[in-house]
Amino acid sequence: MENRIPKAINNELGYEPSEVVQLLANANDWQSLSNQKMSLVVGGLDIETTDRVIDAAIDYLQLNGEVTTDLEPEALQDMLAGVLAEKPGGRFPLVGAFEKGYDVKTVDSLLLMVEHELFGGDQVDTKLLRPGFMPKVRMGYLTSSVDEVFETLAIGIIAGRN
Repeated sequence: MENRIPKAINNELGYEPSEVVQLLANANDWQSLSNQKMSLVVGGLDIETTDRVIDAAIDYLQLNGEVTTDLEPEALQDMLAGVLAEKPGGRFPLVGAFEKGYDVKTVDSLLLMVEHELFGGDQVDTKLLRPGFMPKVRMGYLTSSVDEVFETLAIGIIAGRN
């Protein structure tokens, strides 16, 4: 596999090239690419560019891999409207006082951004809807409930763009 991702400049840290090549070459579904940890080395591959390449690969695999969406755009809008009909802070189950869940304000803001795109507004970065990109706090939303909804929304958004 030929690597065309630029290297970090001025002796800055970047991803270890062999790990990136191995990750992309062995990816058979989008979950295998998500939340992977890679080593940082001086003069490695540019982090921002590499992250964009991995995000594009995840989007491609979500659409062309085993993950599909049966929701039409109107059904996706209806599903989101049902979630947004609930009061902010009560849209998903909350975890206990000593557990960590997704930050309520962040999740609620992302839902509004998705709504904006679904009704003709600016595109939301689907990377934000993936597990691991939202901060976790005490007494936040239950991560499994949010992940399930956000996965459906991300796949629907990506499918709607193509």
